[in-house]
Amino acid sequence: MFEDQTLEGTGPAPTPRPQSSAEALDPFREWQETAPDGVPEADLRRAVAVATLFGADDSAEAEQLMTVVFGNGPDTAADRVAVVQWLRSQFPSERYLDPSPGPLGDALVGQALRAETDAGVRLLADGVHSASLRQRERCFEILSRLRTTDEYIASTCAKYVAAHHRRLAEYIADSSKGDPEVRLPGSITHLLLSSIPNSPADGSNSGSTRQLTLSLIEIGDRLRAAGDTRAAGRLYRRAFLLGLDDDLDGPLAEERDSDGELTPLASGAAEAGRLYRRSVAIGERVATAQPADSGYRRDLSVSYGKLADLERKAGAVDTATRLHYCALAIVEELAEAEPANRVYRRDLAVVNEKIGDIAHAAGDADKAARHYGVTLLLTEELAAADPGNTLYRRDLSVSYNKLGDLASATGDLDEAARRYQLAISMARELVDADPDNLQYQRDLSIGYDKLAEMARTRGDLDEAIRLYRRSMEIAEALVAAEPSNLGYRRDLSITVDRLGGAIRANGDPHEAIRHYHRALALTQELLAADPTNPQYRRDLVVTCNVLGDIAREWRDFGEAARFYRRALEGTEELAASAPGNLRYRRDLLVVHDALGSLAMDQGDYDGAATHCRPALIHAEKLSAADPVNLRYRRDLLLAYNALGRVVAAQGDHGEATRLYEHAIAVAASLVESAPDNSTYRRDLSFCYHRFGDHARARNDLAEADRAYRNAMTIDLALVDSQPSNPSYRRDLSVTYDRLGTLSRASGDHHAARDWYNRSAEIAEELSAADPGNLGYRRDLLSCCDKLGSLARDTGDIAGAAQHFRRGLAVADHLVRSAPSDFGYQRDLALMYERLADLAGGVR
Repeated sequence: MFEDQTLEGTGPAPTPRPQSSAEALDPFREWQETAPDGVPEADLRRAVAVATLFGADDSAEAEQLMTVVFGNGPDTAADRVAVVQWLRSQFPSERYLDPSPGPLGDALVGQALRAETDAGVRLLADGVHSASLRQRERCFEILSRLRTTDEYIASTCAKYVAAHHRRLAEYIADSSKGDPEVRLPGSITHLLLSSIPNSPADGSNSGSTRQLTLSLIEIGDRLRAAGDTRAAGRLYRRAFLLGLDDDLDGPLAEERDSDGELTPLASGAAEAGRLYRRSVAIGERVATAQPADSGYRRDLSVSYGKLADLERKAGAVDTATRLHYCALAIVEELAEAEPANRVYRRDLAVVNEKIGDIAHAAGDADKAARHYGVTLLLTEELAAADPGNTLYRRDLSVSYNKLGDLASATGDLDEAARRYQLAISMARELVDADPDNLQYQRDLSIGYDKLAEMARTRGDLDEAIRLYRRSMEIAEALVAAEPSNLGYRRDLSITVDRLGGAIRANGDPHEAIRHYHRALALTQELLAADPTNPQYRRDLVVTCNVLGDIAREWRDFGEAARFYRRALEGTEELAASAPGNLRYRRDLLVVHDALGSLAMDQGDYDGAATHCRPALIHAEKLSAADPVNLRYRRDLLLAYNALGRVVAAQGDHGEATRLYEHAIAVAASLVESAPDNSTYRRDLSFCYHRFGDHARARNDLAEADRAYRNAMTIDLALVDSQPSNPSYRRDLSVTYDRLGTLSRASGDHHAARDWYNRSAEIAEELSAADPGNLGYRRDLLSCCDKLGSLARDTGDIAGAAQHFRRGLAVADHLVRSAPSDFGYQRDLALMYERLADLAGGVR
């Protein structure tokens, strides 16, 4: 076949035909002399082709590779071994089997694929599936190179990807467990991007196109998780384009009615999304046609960002995240190509910030910190390069606030305060330089609001109220300057609501409720101007829920129920209007939990169960819908605890124990996921408290002791990490109190007295450090009562009188500070009763 044949005859010899490159390289004459006997030429060629594509690191890999050519039956075993040895002799290398890619190998790979009836798809699939990670990486890299010069191989690659994209996703998943030096995900990504068209081929099956789209998204997710965000963004872009089903070439802006008049464009989020998708698709088309024009690519990244913002607002967080990564992949390439271009570097900062926002909202503090950190570095760099640029300086202020929010959420209050102070200093400078700029004024108002939240978290309620008032004054001035600006009006409603919360926590519920009603009125004004606005409707839900909480505290159960029902109706409407919006579903959980607590307060345990069970169902669904969202996981542990309390009251101690155990398991998983997050560690301590209380109620004192001591270990560690944090110290005081009650129940009065004294010591310190905090004084009153009761029961009448008199003084102070609080008045009456019992000899 490969020997030159001389035609017989009497005519002149024909002119020799020039050899093709494959023929010129064809070594078969030499192979005939050394090849194993009885192995057909076609099999030898296929063997060299697959060896070129895959190579092998050892004899097992080499023989497995030959099964693709000869099969794995016993009748071909000798041929497989012989061909492997022959290949090693023909292509000596440090690697066990390594026919180096080159003109000969490339030509033989092409010939082998052409010789197959299905364009070589099955040959590739069998080889890849049985190969090692390193062999797969080599195969995909060679195919990606060959397809650029050989249309037939390009077609084979496209057919292989279309048929086996699910396996490619599995191969990437497997690669995470293998040799970290093997870059299989990168080689697969290259092959995918070079083999998949930007839009579905004509006549393609919509179902198969959708499956391919899902595979690209899955692979993108895995690459993103592994840190290769640029490759992930490229895959998301291709998946996005494949998933489009609009007629992109059809008219849109100039559609006309039957009379020839221009029809008005539709409005709303759905229409906005459709238009953005068209814009992105056209942008991808233009950017592909004009790759050298960076302006087109920047426009494309902006379009992706706008579409991502819209999807996030609609509650499609995963879709929004992927779209932001599409934008990130583009701006990273632009910034890398032109490092001095400040526009691209600012774009890069903005996209990282938005990804950080989503991660923060999902409770992924580490990921949020990475992206916020990139944003901060870029904004600091830009501000330093152009100090007079107010846009860069404002960006820096926003970046400080974002990092402050993150630090606050993870319990690092000192870092949060530092970031907020930096942000507000920058905002003040901008306001001083341009006092008439309302945006800078708004930034300053927001800065005061954040500092107020920090002061409130630290327990400094007087400072919190002062800062909220400053924020409110600026917000009121902004509303006065632009009465029609609904954004300014909403800012005011939020600040008024938060001021009410601080005043409420400071012990003045009547003043607090005045602010809450003002916030409610402002929200109702917003709804009157824009009745369908989901943000305003949700604000109304939140305020009604808080007003319900206050009414519940005042034991005005009818009023509480009215507000809670109003909140529930609003939330149900929002959830029905956007079923995929997880935030609304979470709001349903919160309102059901509130209604369950209200029923518990009234002793209606069955009614409480009718709300706590749906709350748990919502929590479980949210956690399942977004397993990496730590906030949803925290909601789940709270729902377990709430339902556990209900069923315990109903007498089902077995189910209560199971629910409390579930809560502990979830809390432990949160601590494991974010070990530096103090909130999750406090949650775990609280879960141990719940479990211990339940065990004590069942008289299982040993189990209760273990639970309380687990809580104490956590509390001590938190106090040790931040000795000045009053919340951590109060937690420890509460745990000491529980251990004292447990010791008293077991008859160990000496231990009980020791635990109660430890608790009282902390309560005294906290009360002295923050005299205006009535909650700390109430804790101190409880300690006095328990120490007095213990002394009385052990015959120490003088000691009991001393503790009760101290309690009486504290109760009197509470009543004078909050005369309308009936709970404090009841405490005062109880102290008088305790002293009267002592005087009358009642034990």
